[in-house]
Amino acid sequence: MKRIVLMLLVICTGCKKKSGSSKGSAVRALDSVHARPFSAAVPEDTALSPFVKSLEGNGYVYRLKGVRFPDGKTDLVSVEIYSRGKLHQKVNFDTVSLLNEAEAFFSVDQDVNFDGYNDLEIVSVKGNYFSKSSFWLYDHEDKKYIHTGELDEIFNPEIDAVHQLIYSSYHIGPSDHYSEVYKWKNKKLVLMNRQAMESGNP
Repeated sequence: MKRIVLMLLVICTGCKKKSGSSKGSAVRALDSVHARPFSAAVPEDTALSPFVKSLEGNGYVYRLKGVRFPDGKTDLVSVEIYSRGKLHQKVNFDTVSLLNEAEAFFSVDQDVNFDGYNDLEIVSVKGNYFSKSSFWLYDHEDKKYIHTGELDEIFNPEIDAVHQLIYSSYHIGPSDHYSEVYKWKNKKLVLMNRQAMESGNP
């Protein structure tokens, strides 16, 4: 009888050890699965590089920011404006795509609306024979730059500070030439004159 009880104890003990080792291997297998990088990180495109162009004026530091592609194409996305080393204003705009970084132009040298304060200009379209710019007018009371869409569609804008006029001169194709003159009236931009020399017209 004692032998039978002893044999039963040995069998039960062996079963427990076998069961425990099986569980341990299952846990190890589960851990090894979770230890694998089952969701691989998306590799960064190391070919892209940040684009930054800076200038100073009017008591601020301006940083034009974007991204540069391997083929030289450059996308512009924002201008950060710093005052005494601190971010004063961030100007975001629709992405401007340029063929190369040399076309990335911005300026704070002109008073576009002739109120005595220089405004922010950023190239928005660059072609072989024309360009367009977007302008943010400086609000002296709020000390902020405010976008005005009235100038966005003017080709090759030239600012005449002496006569307080804005000129536009451009051509479409080899023989169609246009010139326009704009003036600010009651803070609105008004087309004062337009001339067109089109093929087929005398």
